[in-house]
Amino acid sequence: MNTRSYDRNIYIERALRQKLDYCHKNPLTRGVVDDPADWRWRSY
Repeated sequence: MNTRSYDRNIYIERALRQKLDYCHKNPLTRGVVDDPADWRWRSY
């Protein structure tokens, strides 16, 4: 089990945007792609 994962309820729009930004930028941050648009499973 990954100890860094946890469920979270999001009640504030600002928090939702923060989490979505993280998801969109993570492949780029991790060096998987050079451009977020290159990520196959992108939603941005």
